Amino acid sequence: MTTYTRPSFSELNTRITADLSVIPAVLAEPLAAMWARACHSQHGYLDFILAQCSPLTCDLDHLYDWAALYAVNRLLAVAAQGVVMATGTAGVDVLAGALLRAPNGLDYQVLSAVTLTGSPTPVTVRCTTAGKATNVVAFAVLALIDPIIGCSNNLTVGTLGLTGGDDDEAVDAWRLRVCDEWQTVVRYGGR
Repeated sequence: MTTYTRPSFSELNTRITADLSVIPAVLAEPLAAMWARACHSQHGYLDFILAQCSPLTCDLDHLYDWAALYAVNRLLAVAAQGVVMATGTAGVDVLAGALLRAPNGLDYQVLSAVTLTGSPTPVTVRCTTAGKATNVVAFAVLALIDPIIGCSNNLTVGTLGLTGGDDDEAVDAWRLRVCDEWQTVVRYGGR
């Protein structure tokens, strides 16, 4: 991609002053300065337009437009989920929607109801917020926010931990994915 070289205000002023050399200096100088300011703004807008013509150089607002054109959505933050082990009296129900608090201060919600057995029972949970901070290491202890009679208040995270939590995709990574799709379409045509 060729770069656009925007002339500076003083370069434009010098050019215009030379063009107006036949006019008396008392008129030429303010007229040249005014004209140079106007031209400098126009060149600035041309510089901006050139940058928006490619997903490589466009600003964030126009990157959304490029992404929509090529159906490359930005990957949004996701919440961690996984299994915690519940213990307690056999036959006690842990209902869907029950909340647990992790050591990181975040809340995790039970996804589906489970009836406890005599041994540790797996309960699937997902964080109520999204992001990398929602991941929890294996064997961490989550506490029930509202205690359930017959169920231990502390549930232990399974051996795989609570994983899958991730932050919004970085703008630069998203820009690269948009550019890859753009190049694919330009080279090989629509998919």
